[in-house]
Amino acid sequence: MVSGSLLDLYLLTLFFITASLGLGILISNIARTQMQAFQMSFFVMLPSILISGFMFPRDAMPKLIYYLSSAIPLTYYLDIIRGIILKGIGFQYLVGQVVFLLVFSVVLVTLSVLKFKKKIV
Repeated sequence: MVSGSLLDLYLLTLFFITASLGLGILISNIARTQMQAFQMSFFVMLPSILISGFMFPRDAMPKLIYYLSSAIPLTYYLDIIRGIILKGIGFQYLVGQVVFLLVFSVVLVTLSVLKFKKKIV
């Protein structure tokens, strides 16, 4: 049962999907073969799941890993999911997480487009 707004949940999930899509497009632009892209995505996704706070609490991690996990979109999306589903908090309390996801999305999509243009030319 979702305690918060489903509309907020869907909208913020769209932001996370955009950030993940930008990361995937950037990986596919960097890789030369399909196997290389698969290995690069595995290299990015597995640590993301392990250090984002999904499996282990971030507070119990060493400081270096804790700060490194701050650069992963899944970390902020998990805060959003926990906030909306478990606590029922609204969009106004999740502004920090949303801003990070939007900035991450814009940066990655922009880098992907620039890298793709260089590949074409």
